[in-house]
Amino acid sequence: MDHTDPLKPIAFDLETEGLLMEKEITVAGLRFPLGAFVLLNTNGRSVTEGLEAYVLENSDLDAVQIHVCDSERELLDRLREETEARLRGKNRMLVAFNGETWRGGFDLSFLRTRCGVNDVNWPFNDIPYADLMPIVKKRVNTKVHGEDGPEEIADLCGTYDVLIAEDHCDPYEDSNEAVTAAYNGDWTSLVLHNVADINRTQQLADWMQRYVPASDFQLKNLSPPLGGQ
Repeated sequence: MDHTDPLKPIAFDLETEGLLMEKEITVAGLRFPLGAFVLLNTNGRSVTEGLEAYVLENSDLDAVQIHVCDSERELLDRLREETEARLRGKNRMLVAFNGETWRGGFDLSFLRTRCGVNDVNWPFNDIPYADLMPIVKKRVNTKVHGEDGPEEIADLCGTYDVLIAEDHCDPYEDSNEAVTAAYNGDWTSLVLHNVADINRTQQLADWMQRYVPASDFQLKNLSPPLGGQ
């Protein structure tokens, strides 16, 4: 990595119908420098008029773009198109918090399964990736007072709160609420939750680029051997 021109982090986060492999992806969000790009899979259900304007107003971002998809396959195809246009060869790296770390991670492992189920090409071909979770655990002190003594914070929301502690737009106390929201078609809260997560991830990545050695980012190329074909 050229230390005079470091890769710019682009945060990524998924929402799904649940943890089982047969559950679908409901939201895929990317945090670009100017704002959030969100793919919302409604499976053909309607979306409240003014959703994008409402999320923009409540997210404190400069821009929010929401693309409504009628199926998971459409979401995956559009994700590949966007990453090809905006990430590949653009001096950018994809970042996530536990994308594929603890217990295999969540976002990337889930995405791989759903791409396979839909027979859709891998969207992150030839794109560098860094997971923020191992950086936090190995290189940042996040120990706080707990009920039984020092407690180490290692989740996204907790890490964000102890290191950055800025206001956010997340309407949920627990990310499991995203499953219920998708089931009920509560797209507003679901998208706001995703935007909050990618923004927290982005701010943590920016924080780490200021204080953590570049070698600890442990970049990997996400290309499969067949190049995602």
